[in-house]
Amino acid sequence: MPTAIHCRYRPGGADERLSIRDVHLEYMMAHSEFIHSGGALLQDCQVIGMYLLLGTEDGAWIDDFLANEPYSKAGLFASVERLTVEQFIPERHEGFLSALLTESRRVARARVRSCAF
Repeated sequence: MPTAIHCRYRPGGADERLSIRDVHLEYMMAHSEFIHSGGALLQDCQVIGMYLLLGTEDGAWIDDFLANEPYSKAGLFASVERLTVEQFIPERHEGFLSALLTESRRVARARVRSCAF
């Protein structure tokens, strides 16, 4: 399963990142085969952090990746959150969402029947 990484900059971190942004971008490009998506996190048009969706849940690999990531090495993050993602879209295989919907409706009908008076 993919892993989402949510990093929030410490105060001043967003501005400080600009001096090493080229190294960060080179690092992201060097690891692009493992990155499904990523980018800046914005709040009220201000950069507050970065987001990555990595194509692995290998904790050791992610630890190493983050330990060597230039913004992380520079101490720019106040927090780093790691979440495993159960991917639904794009579909894992054709018909995945239809099967999920069918099961969801079956469960909902069973609950309604069990509460009938």
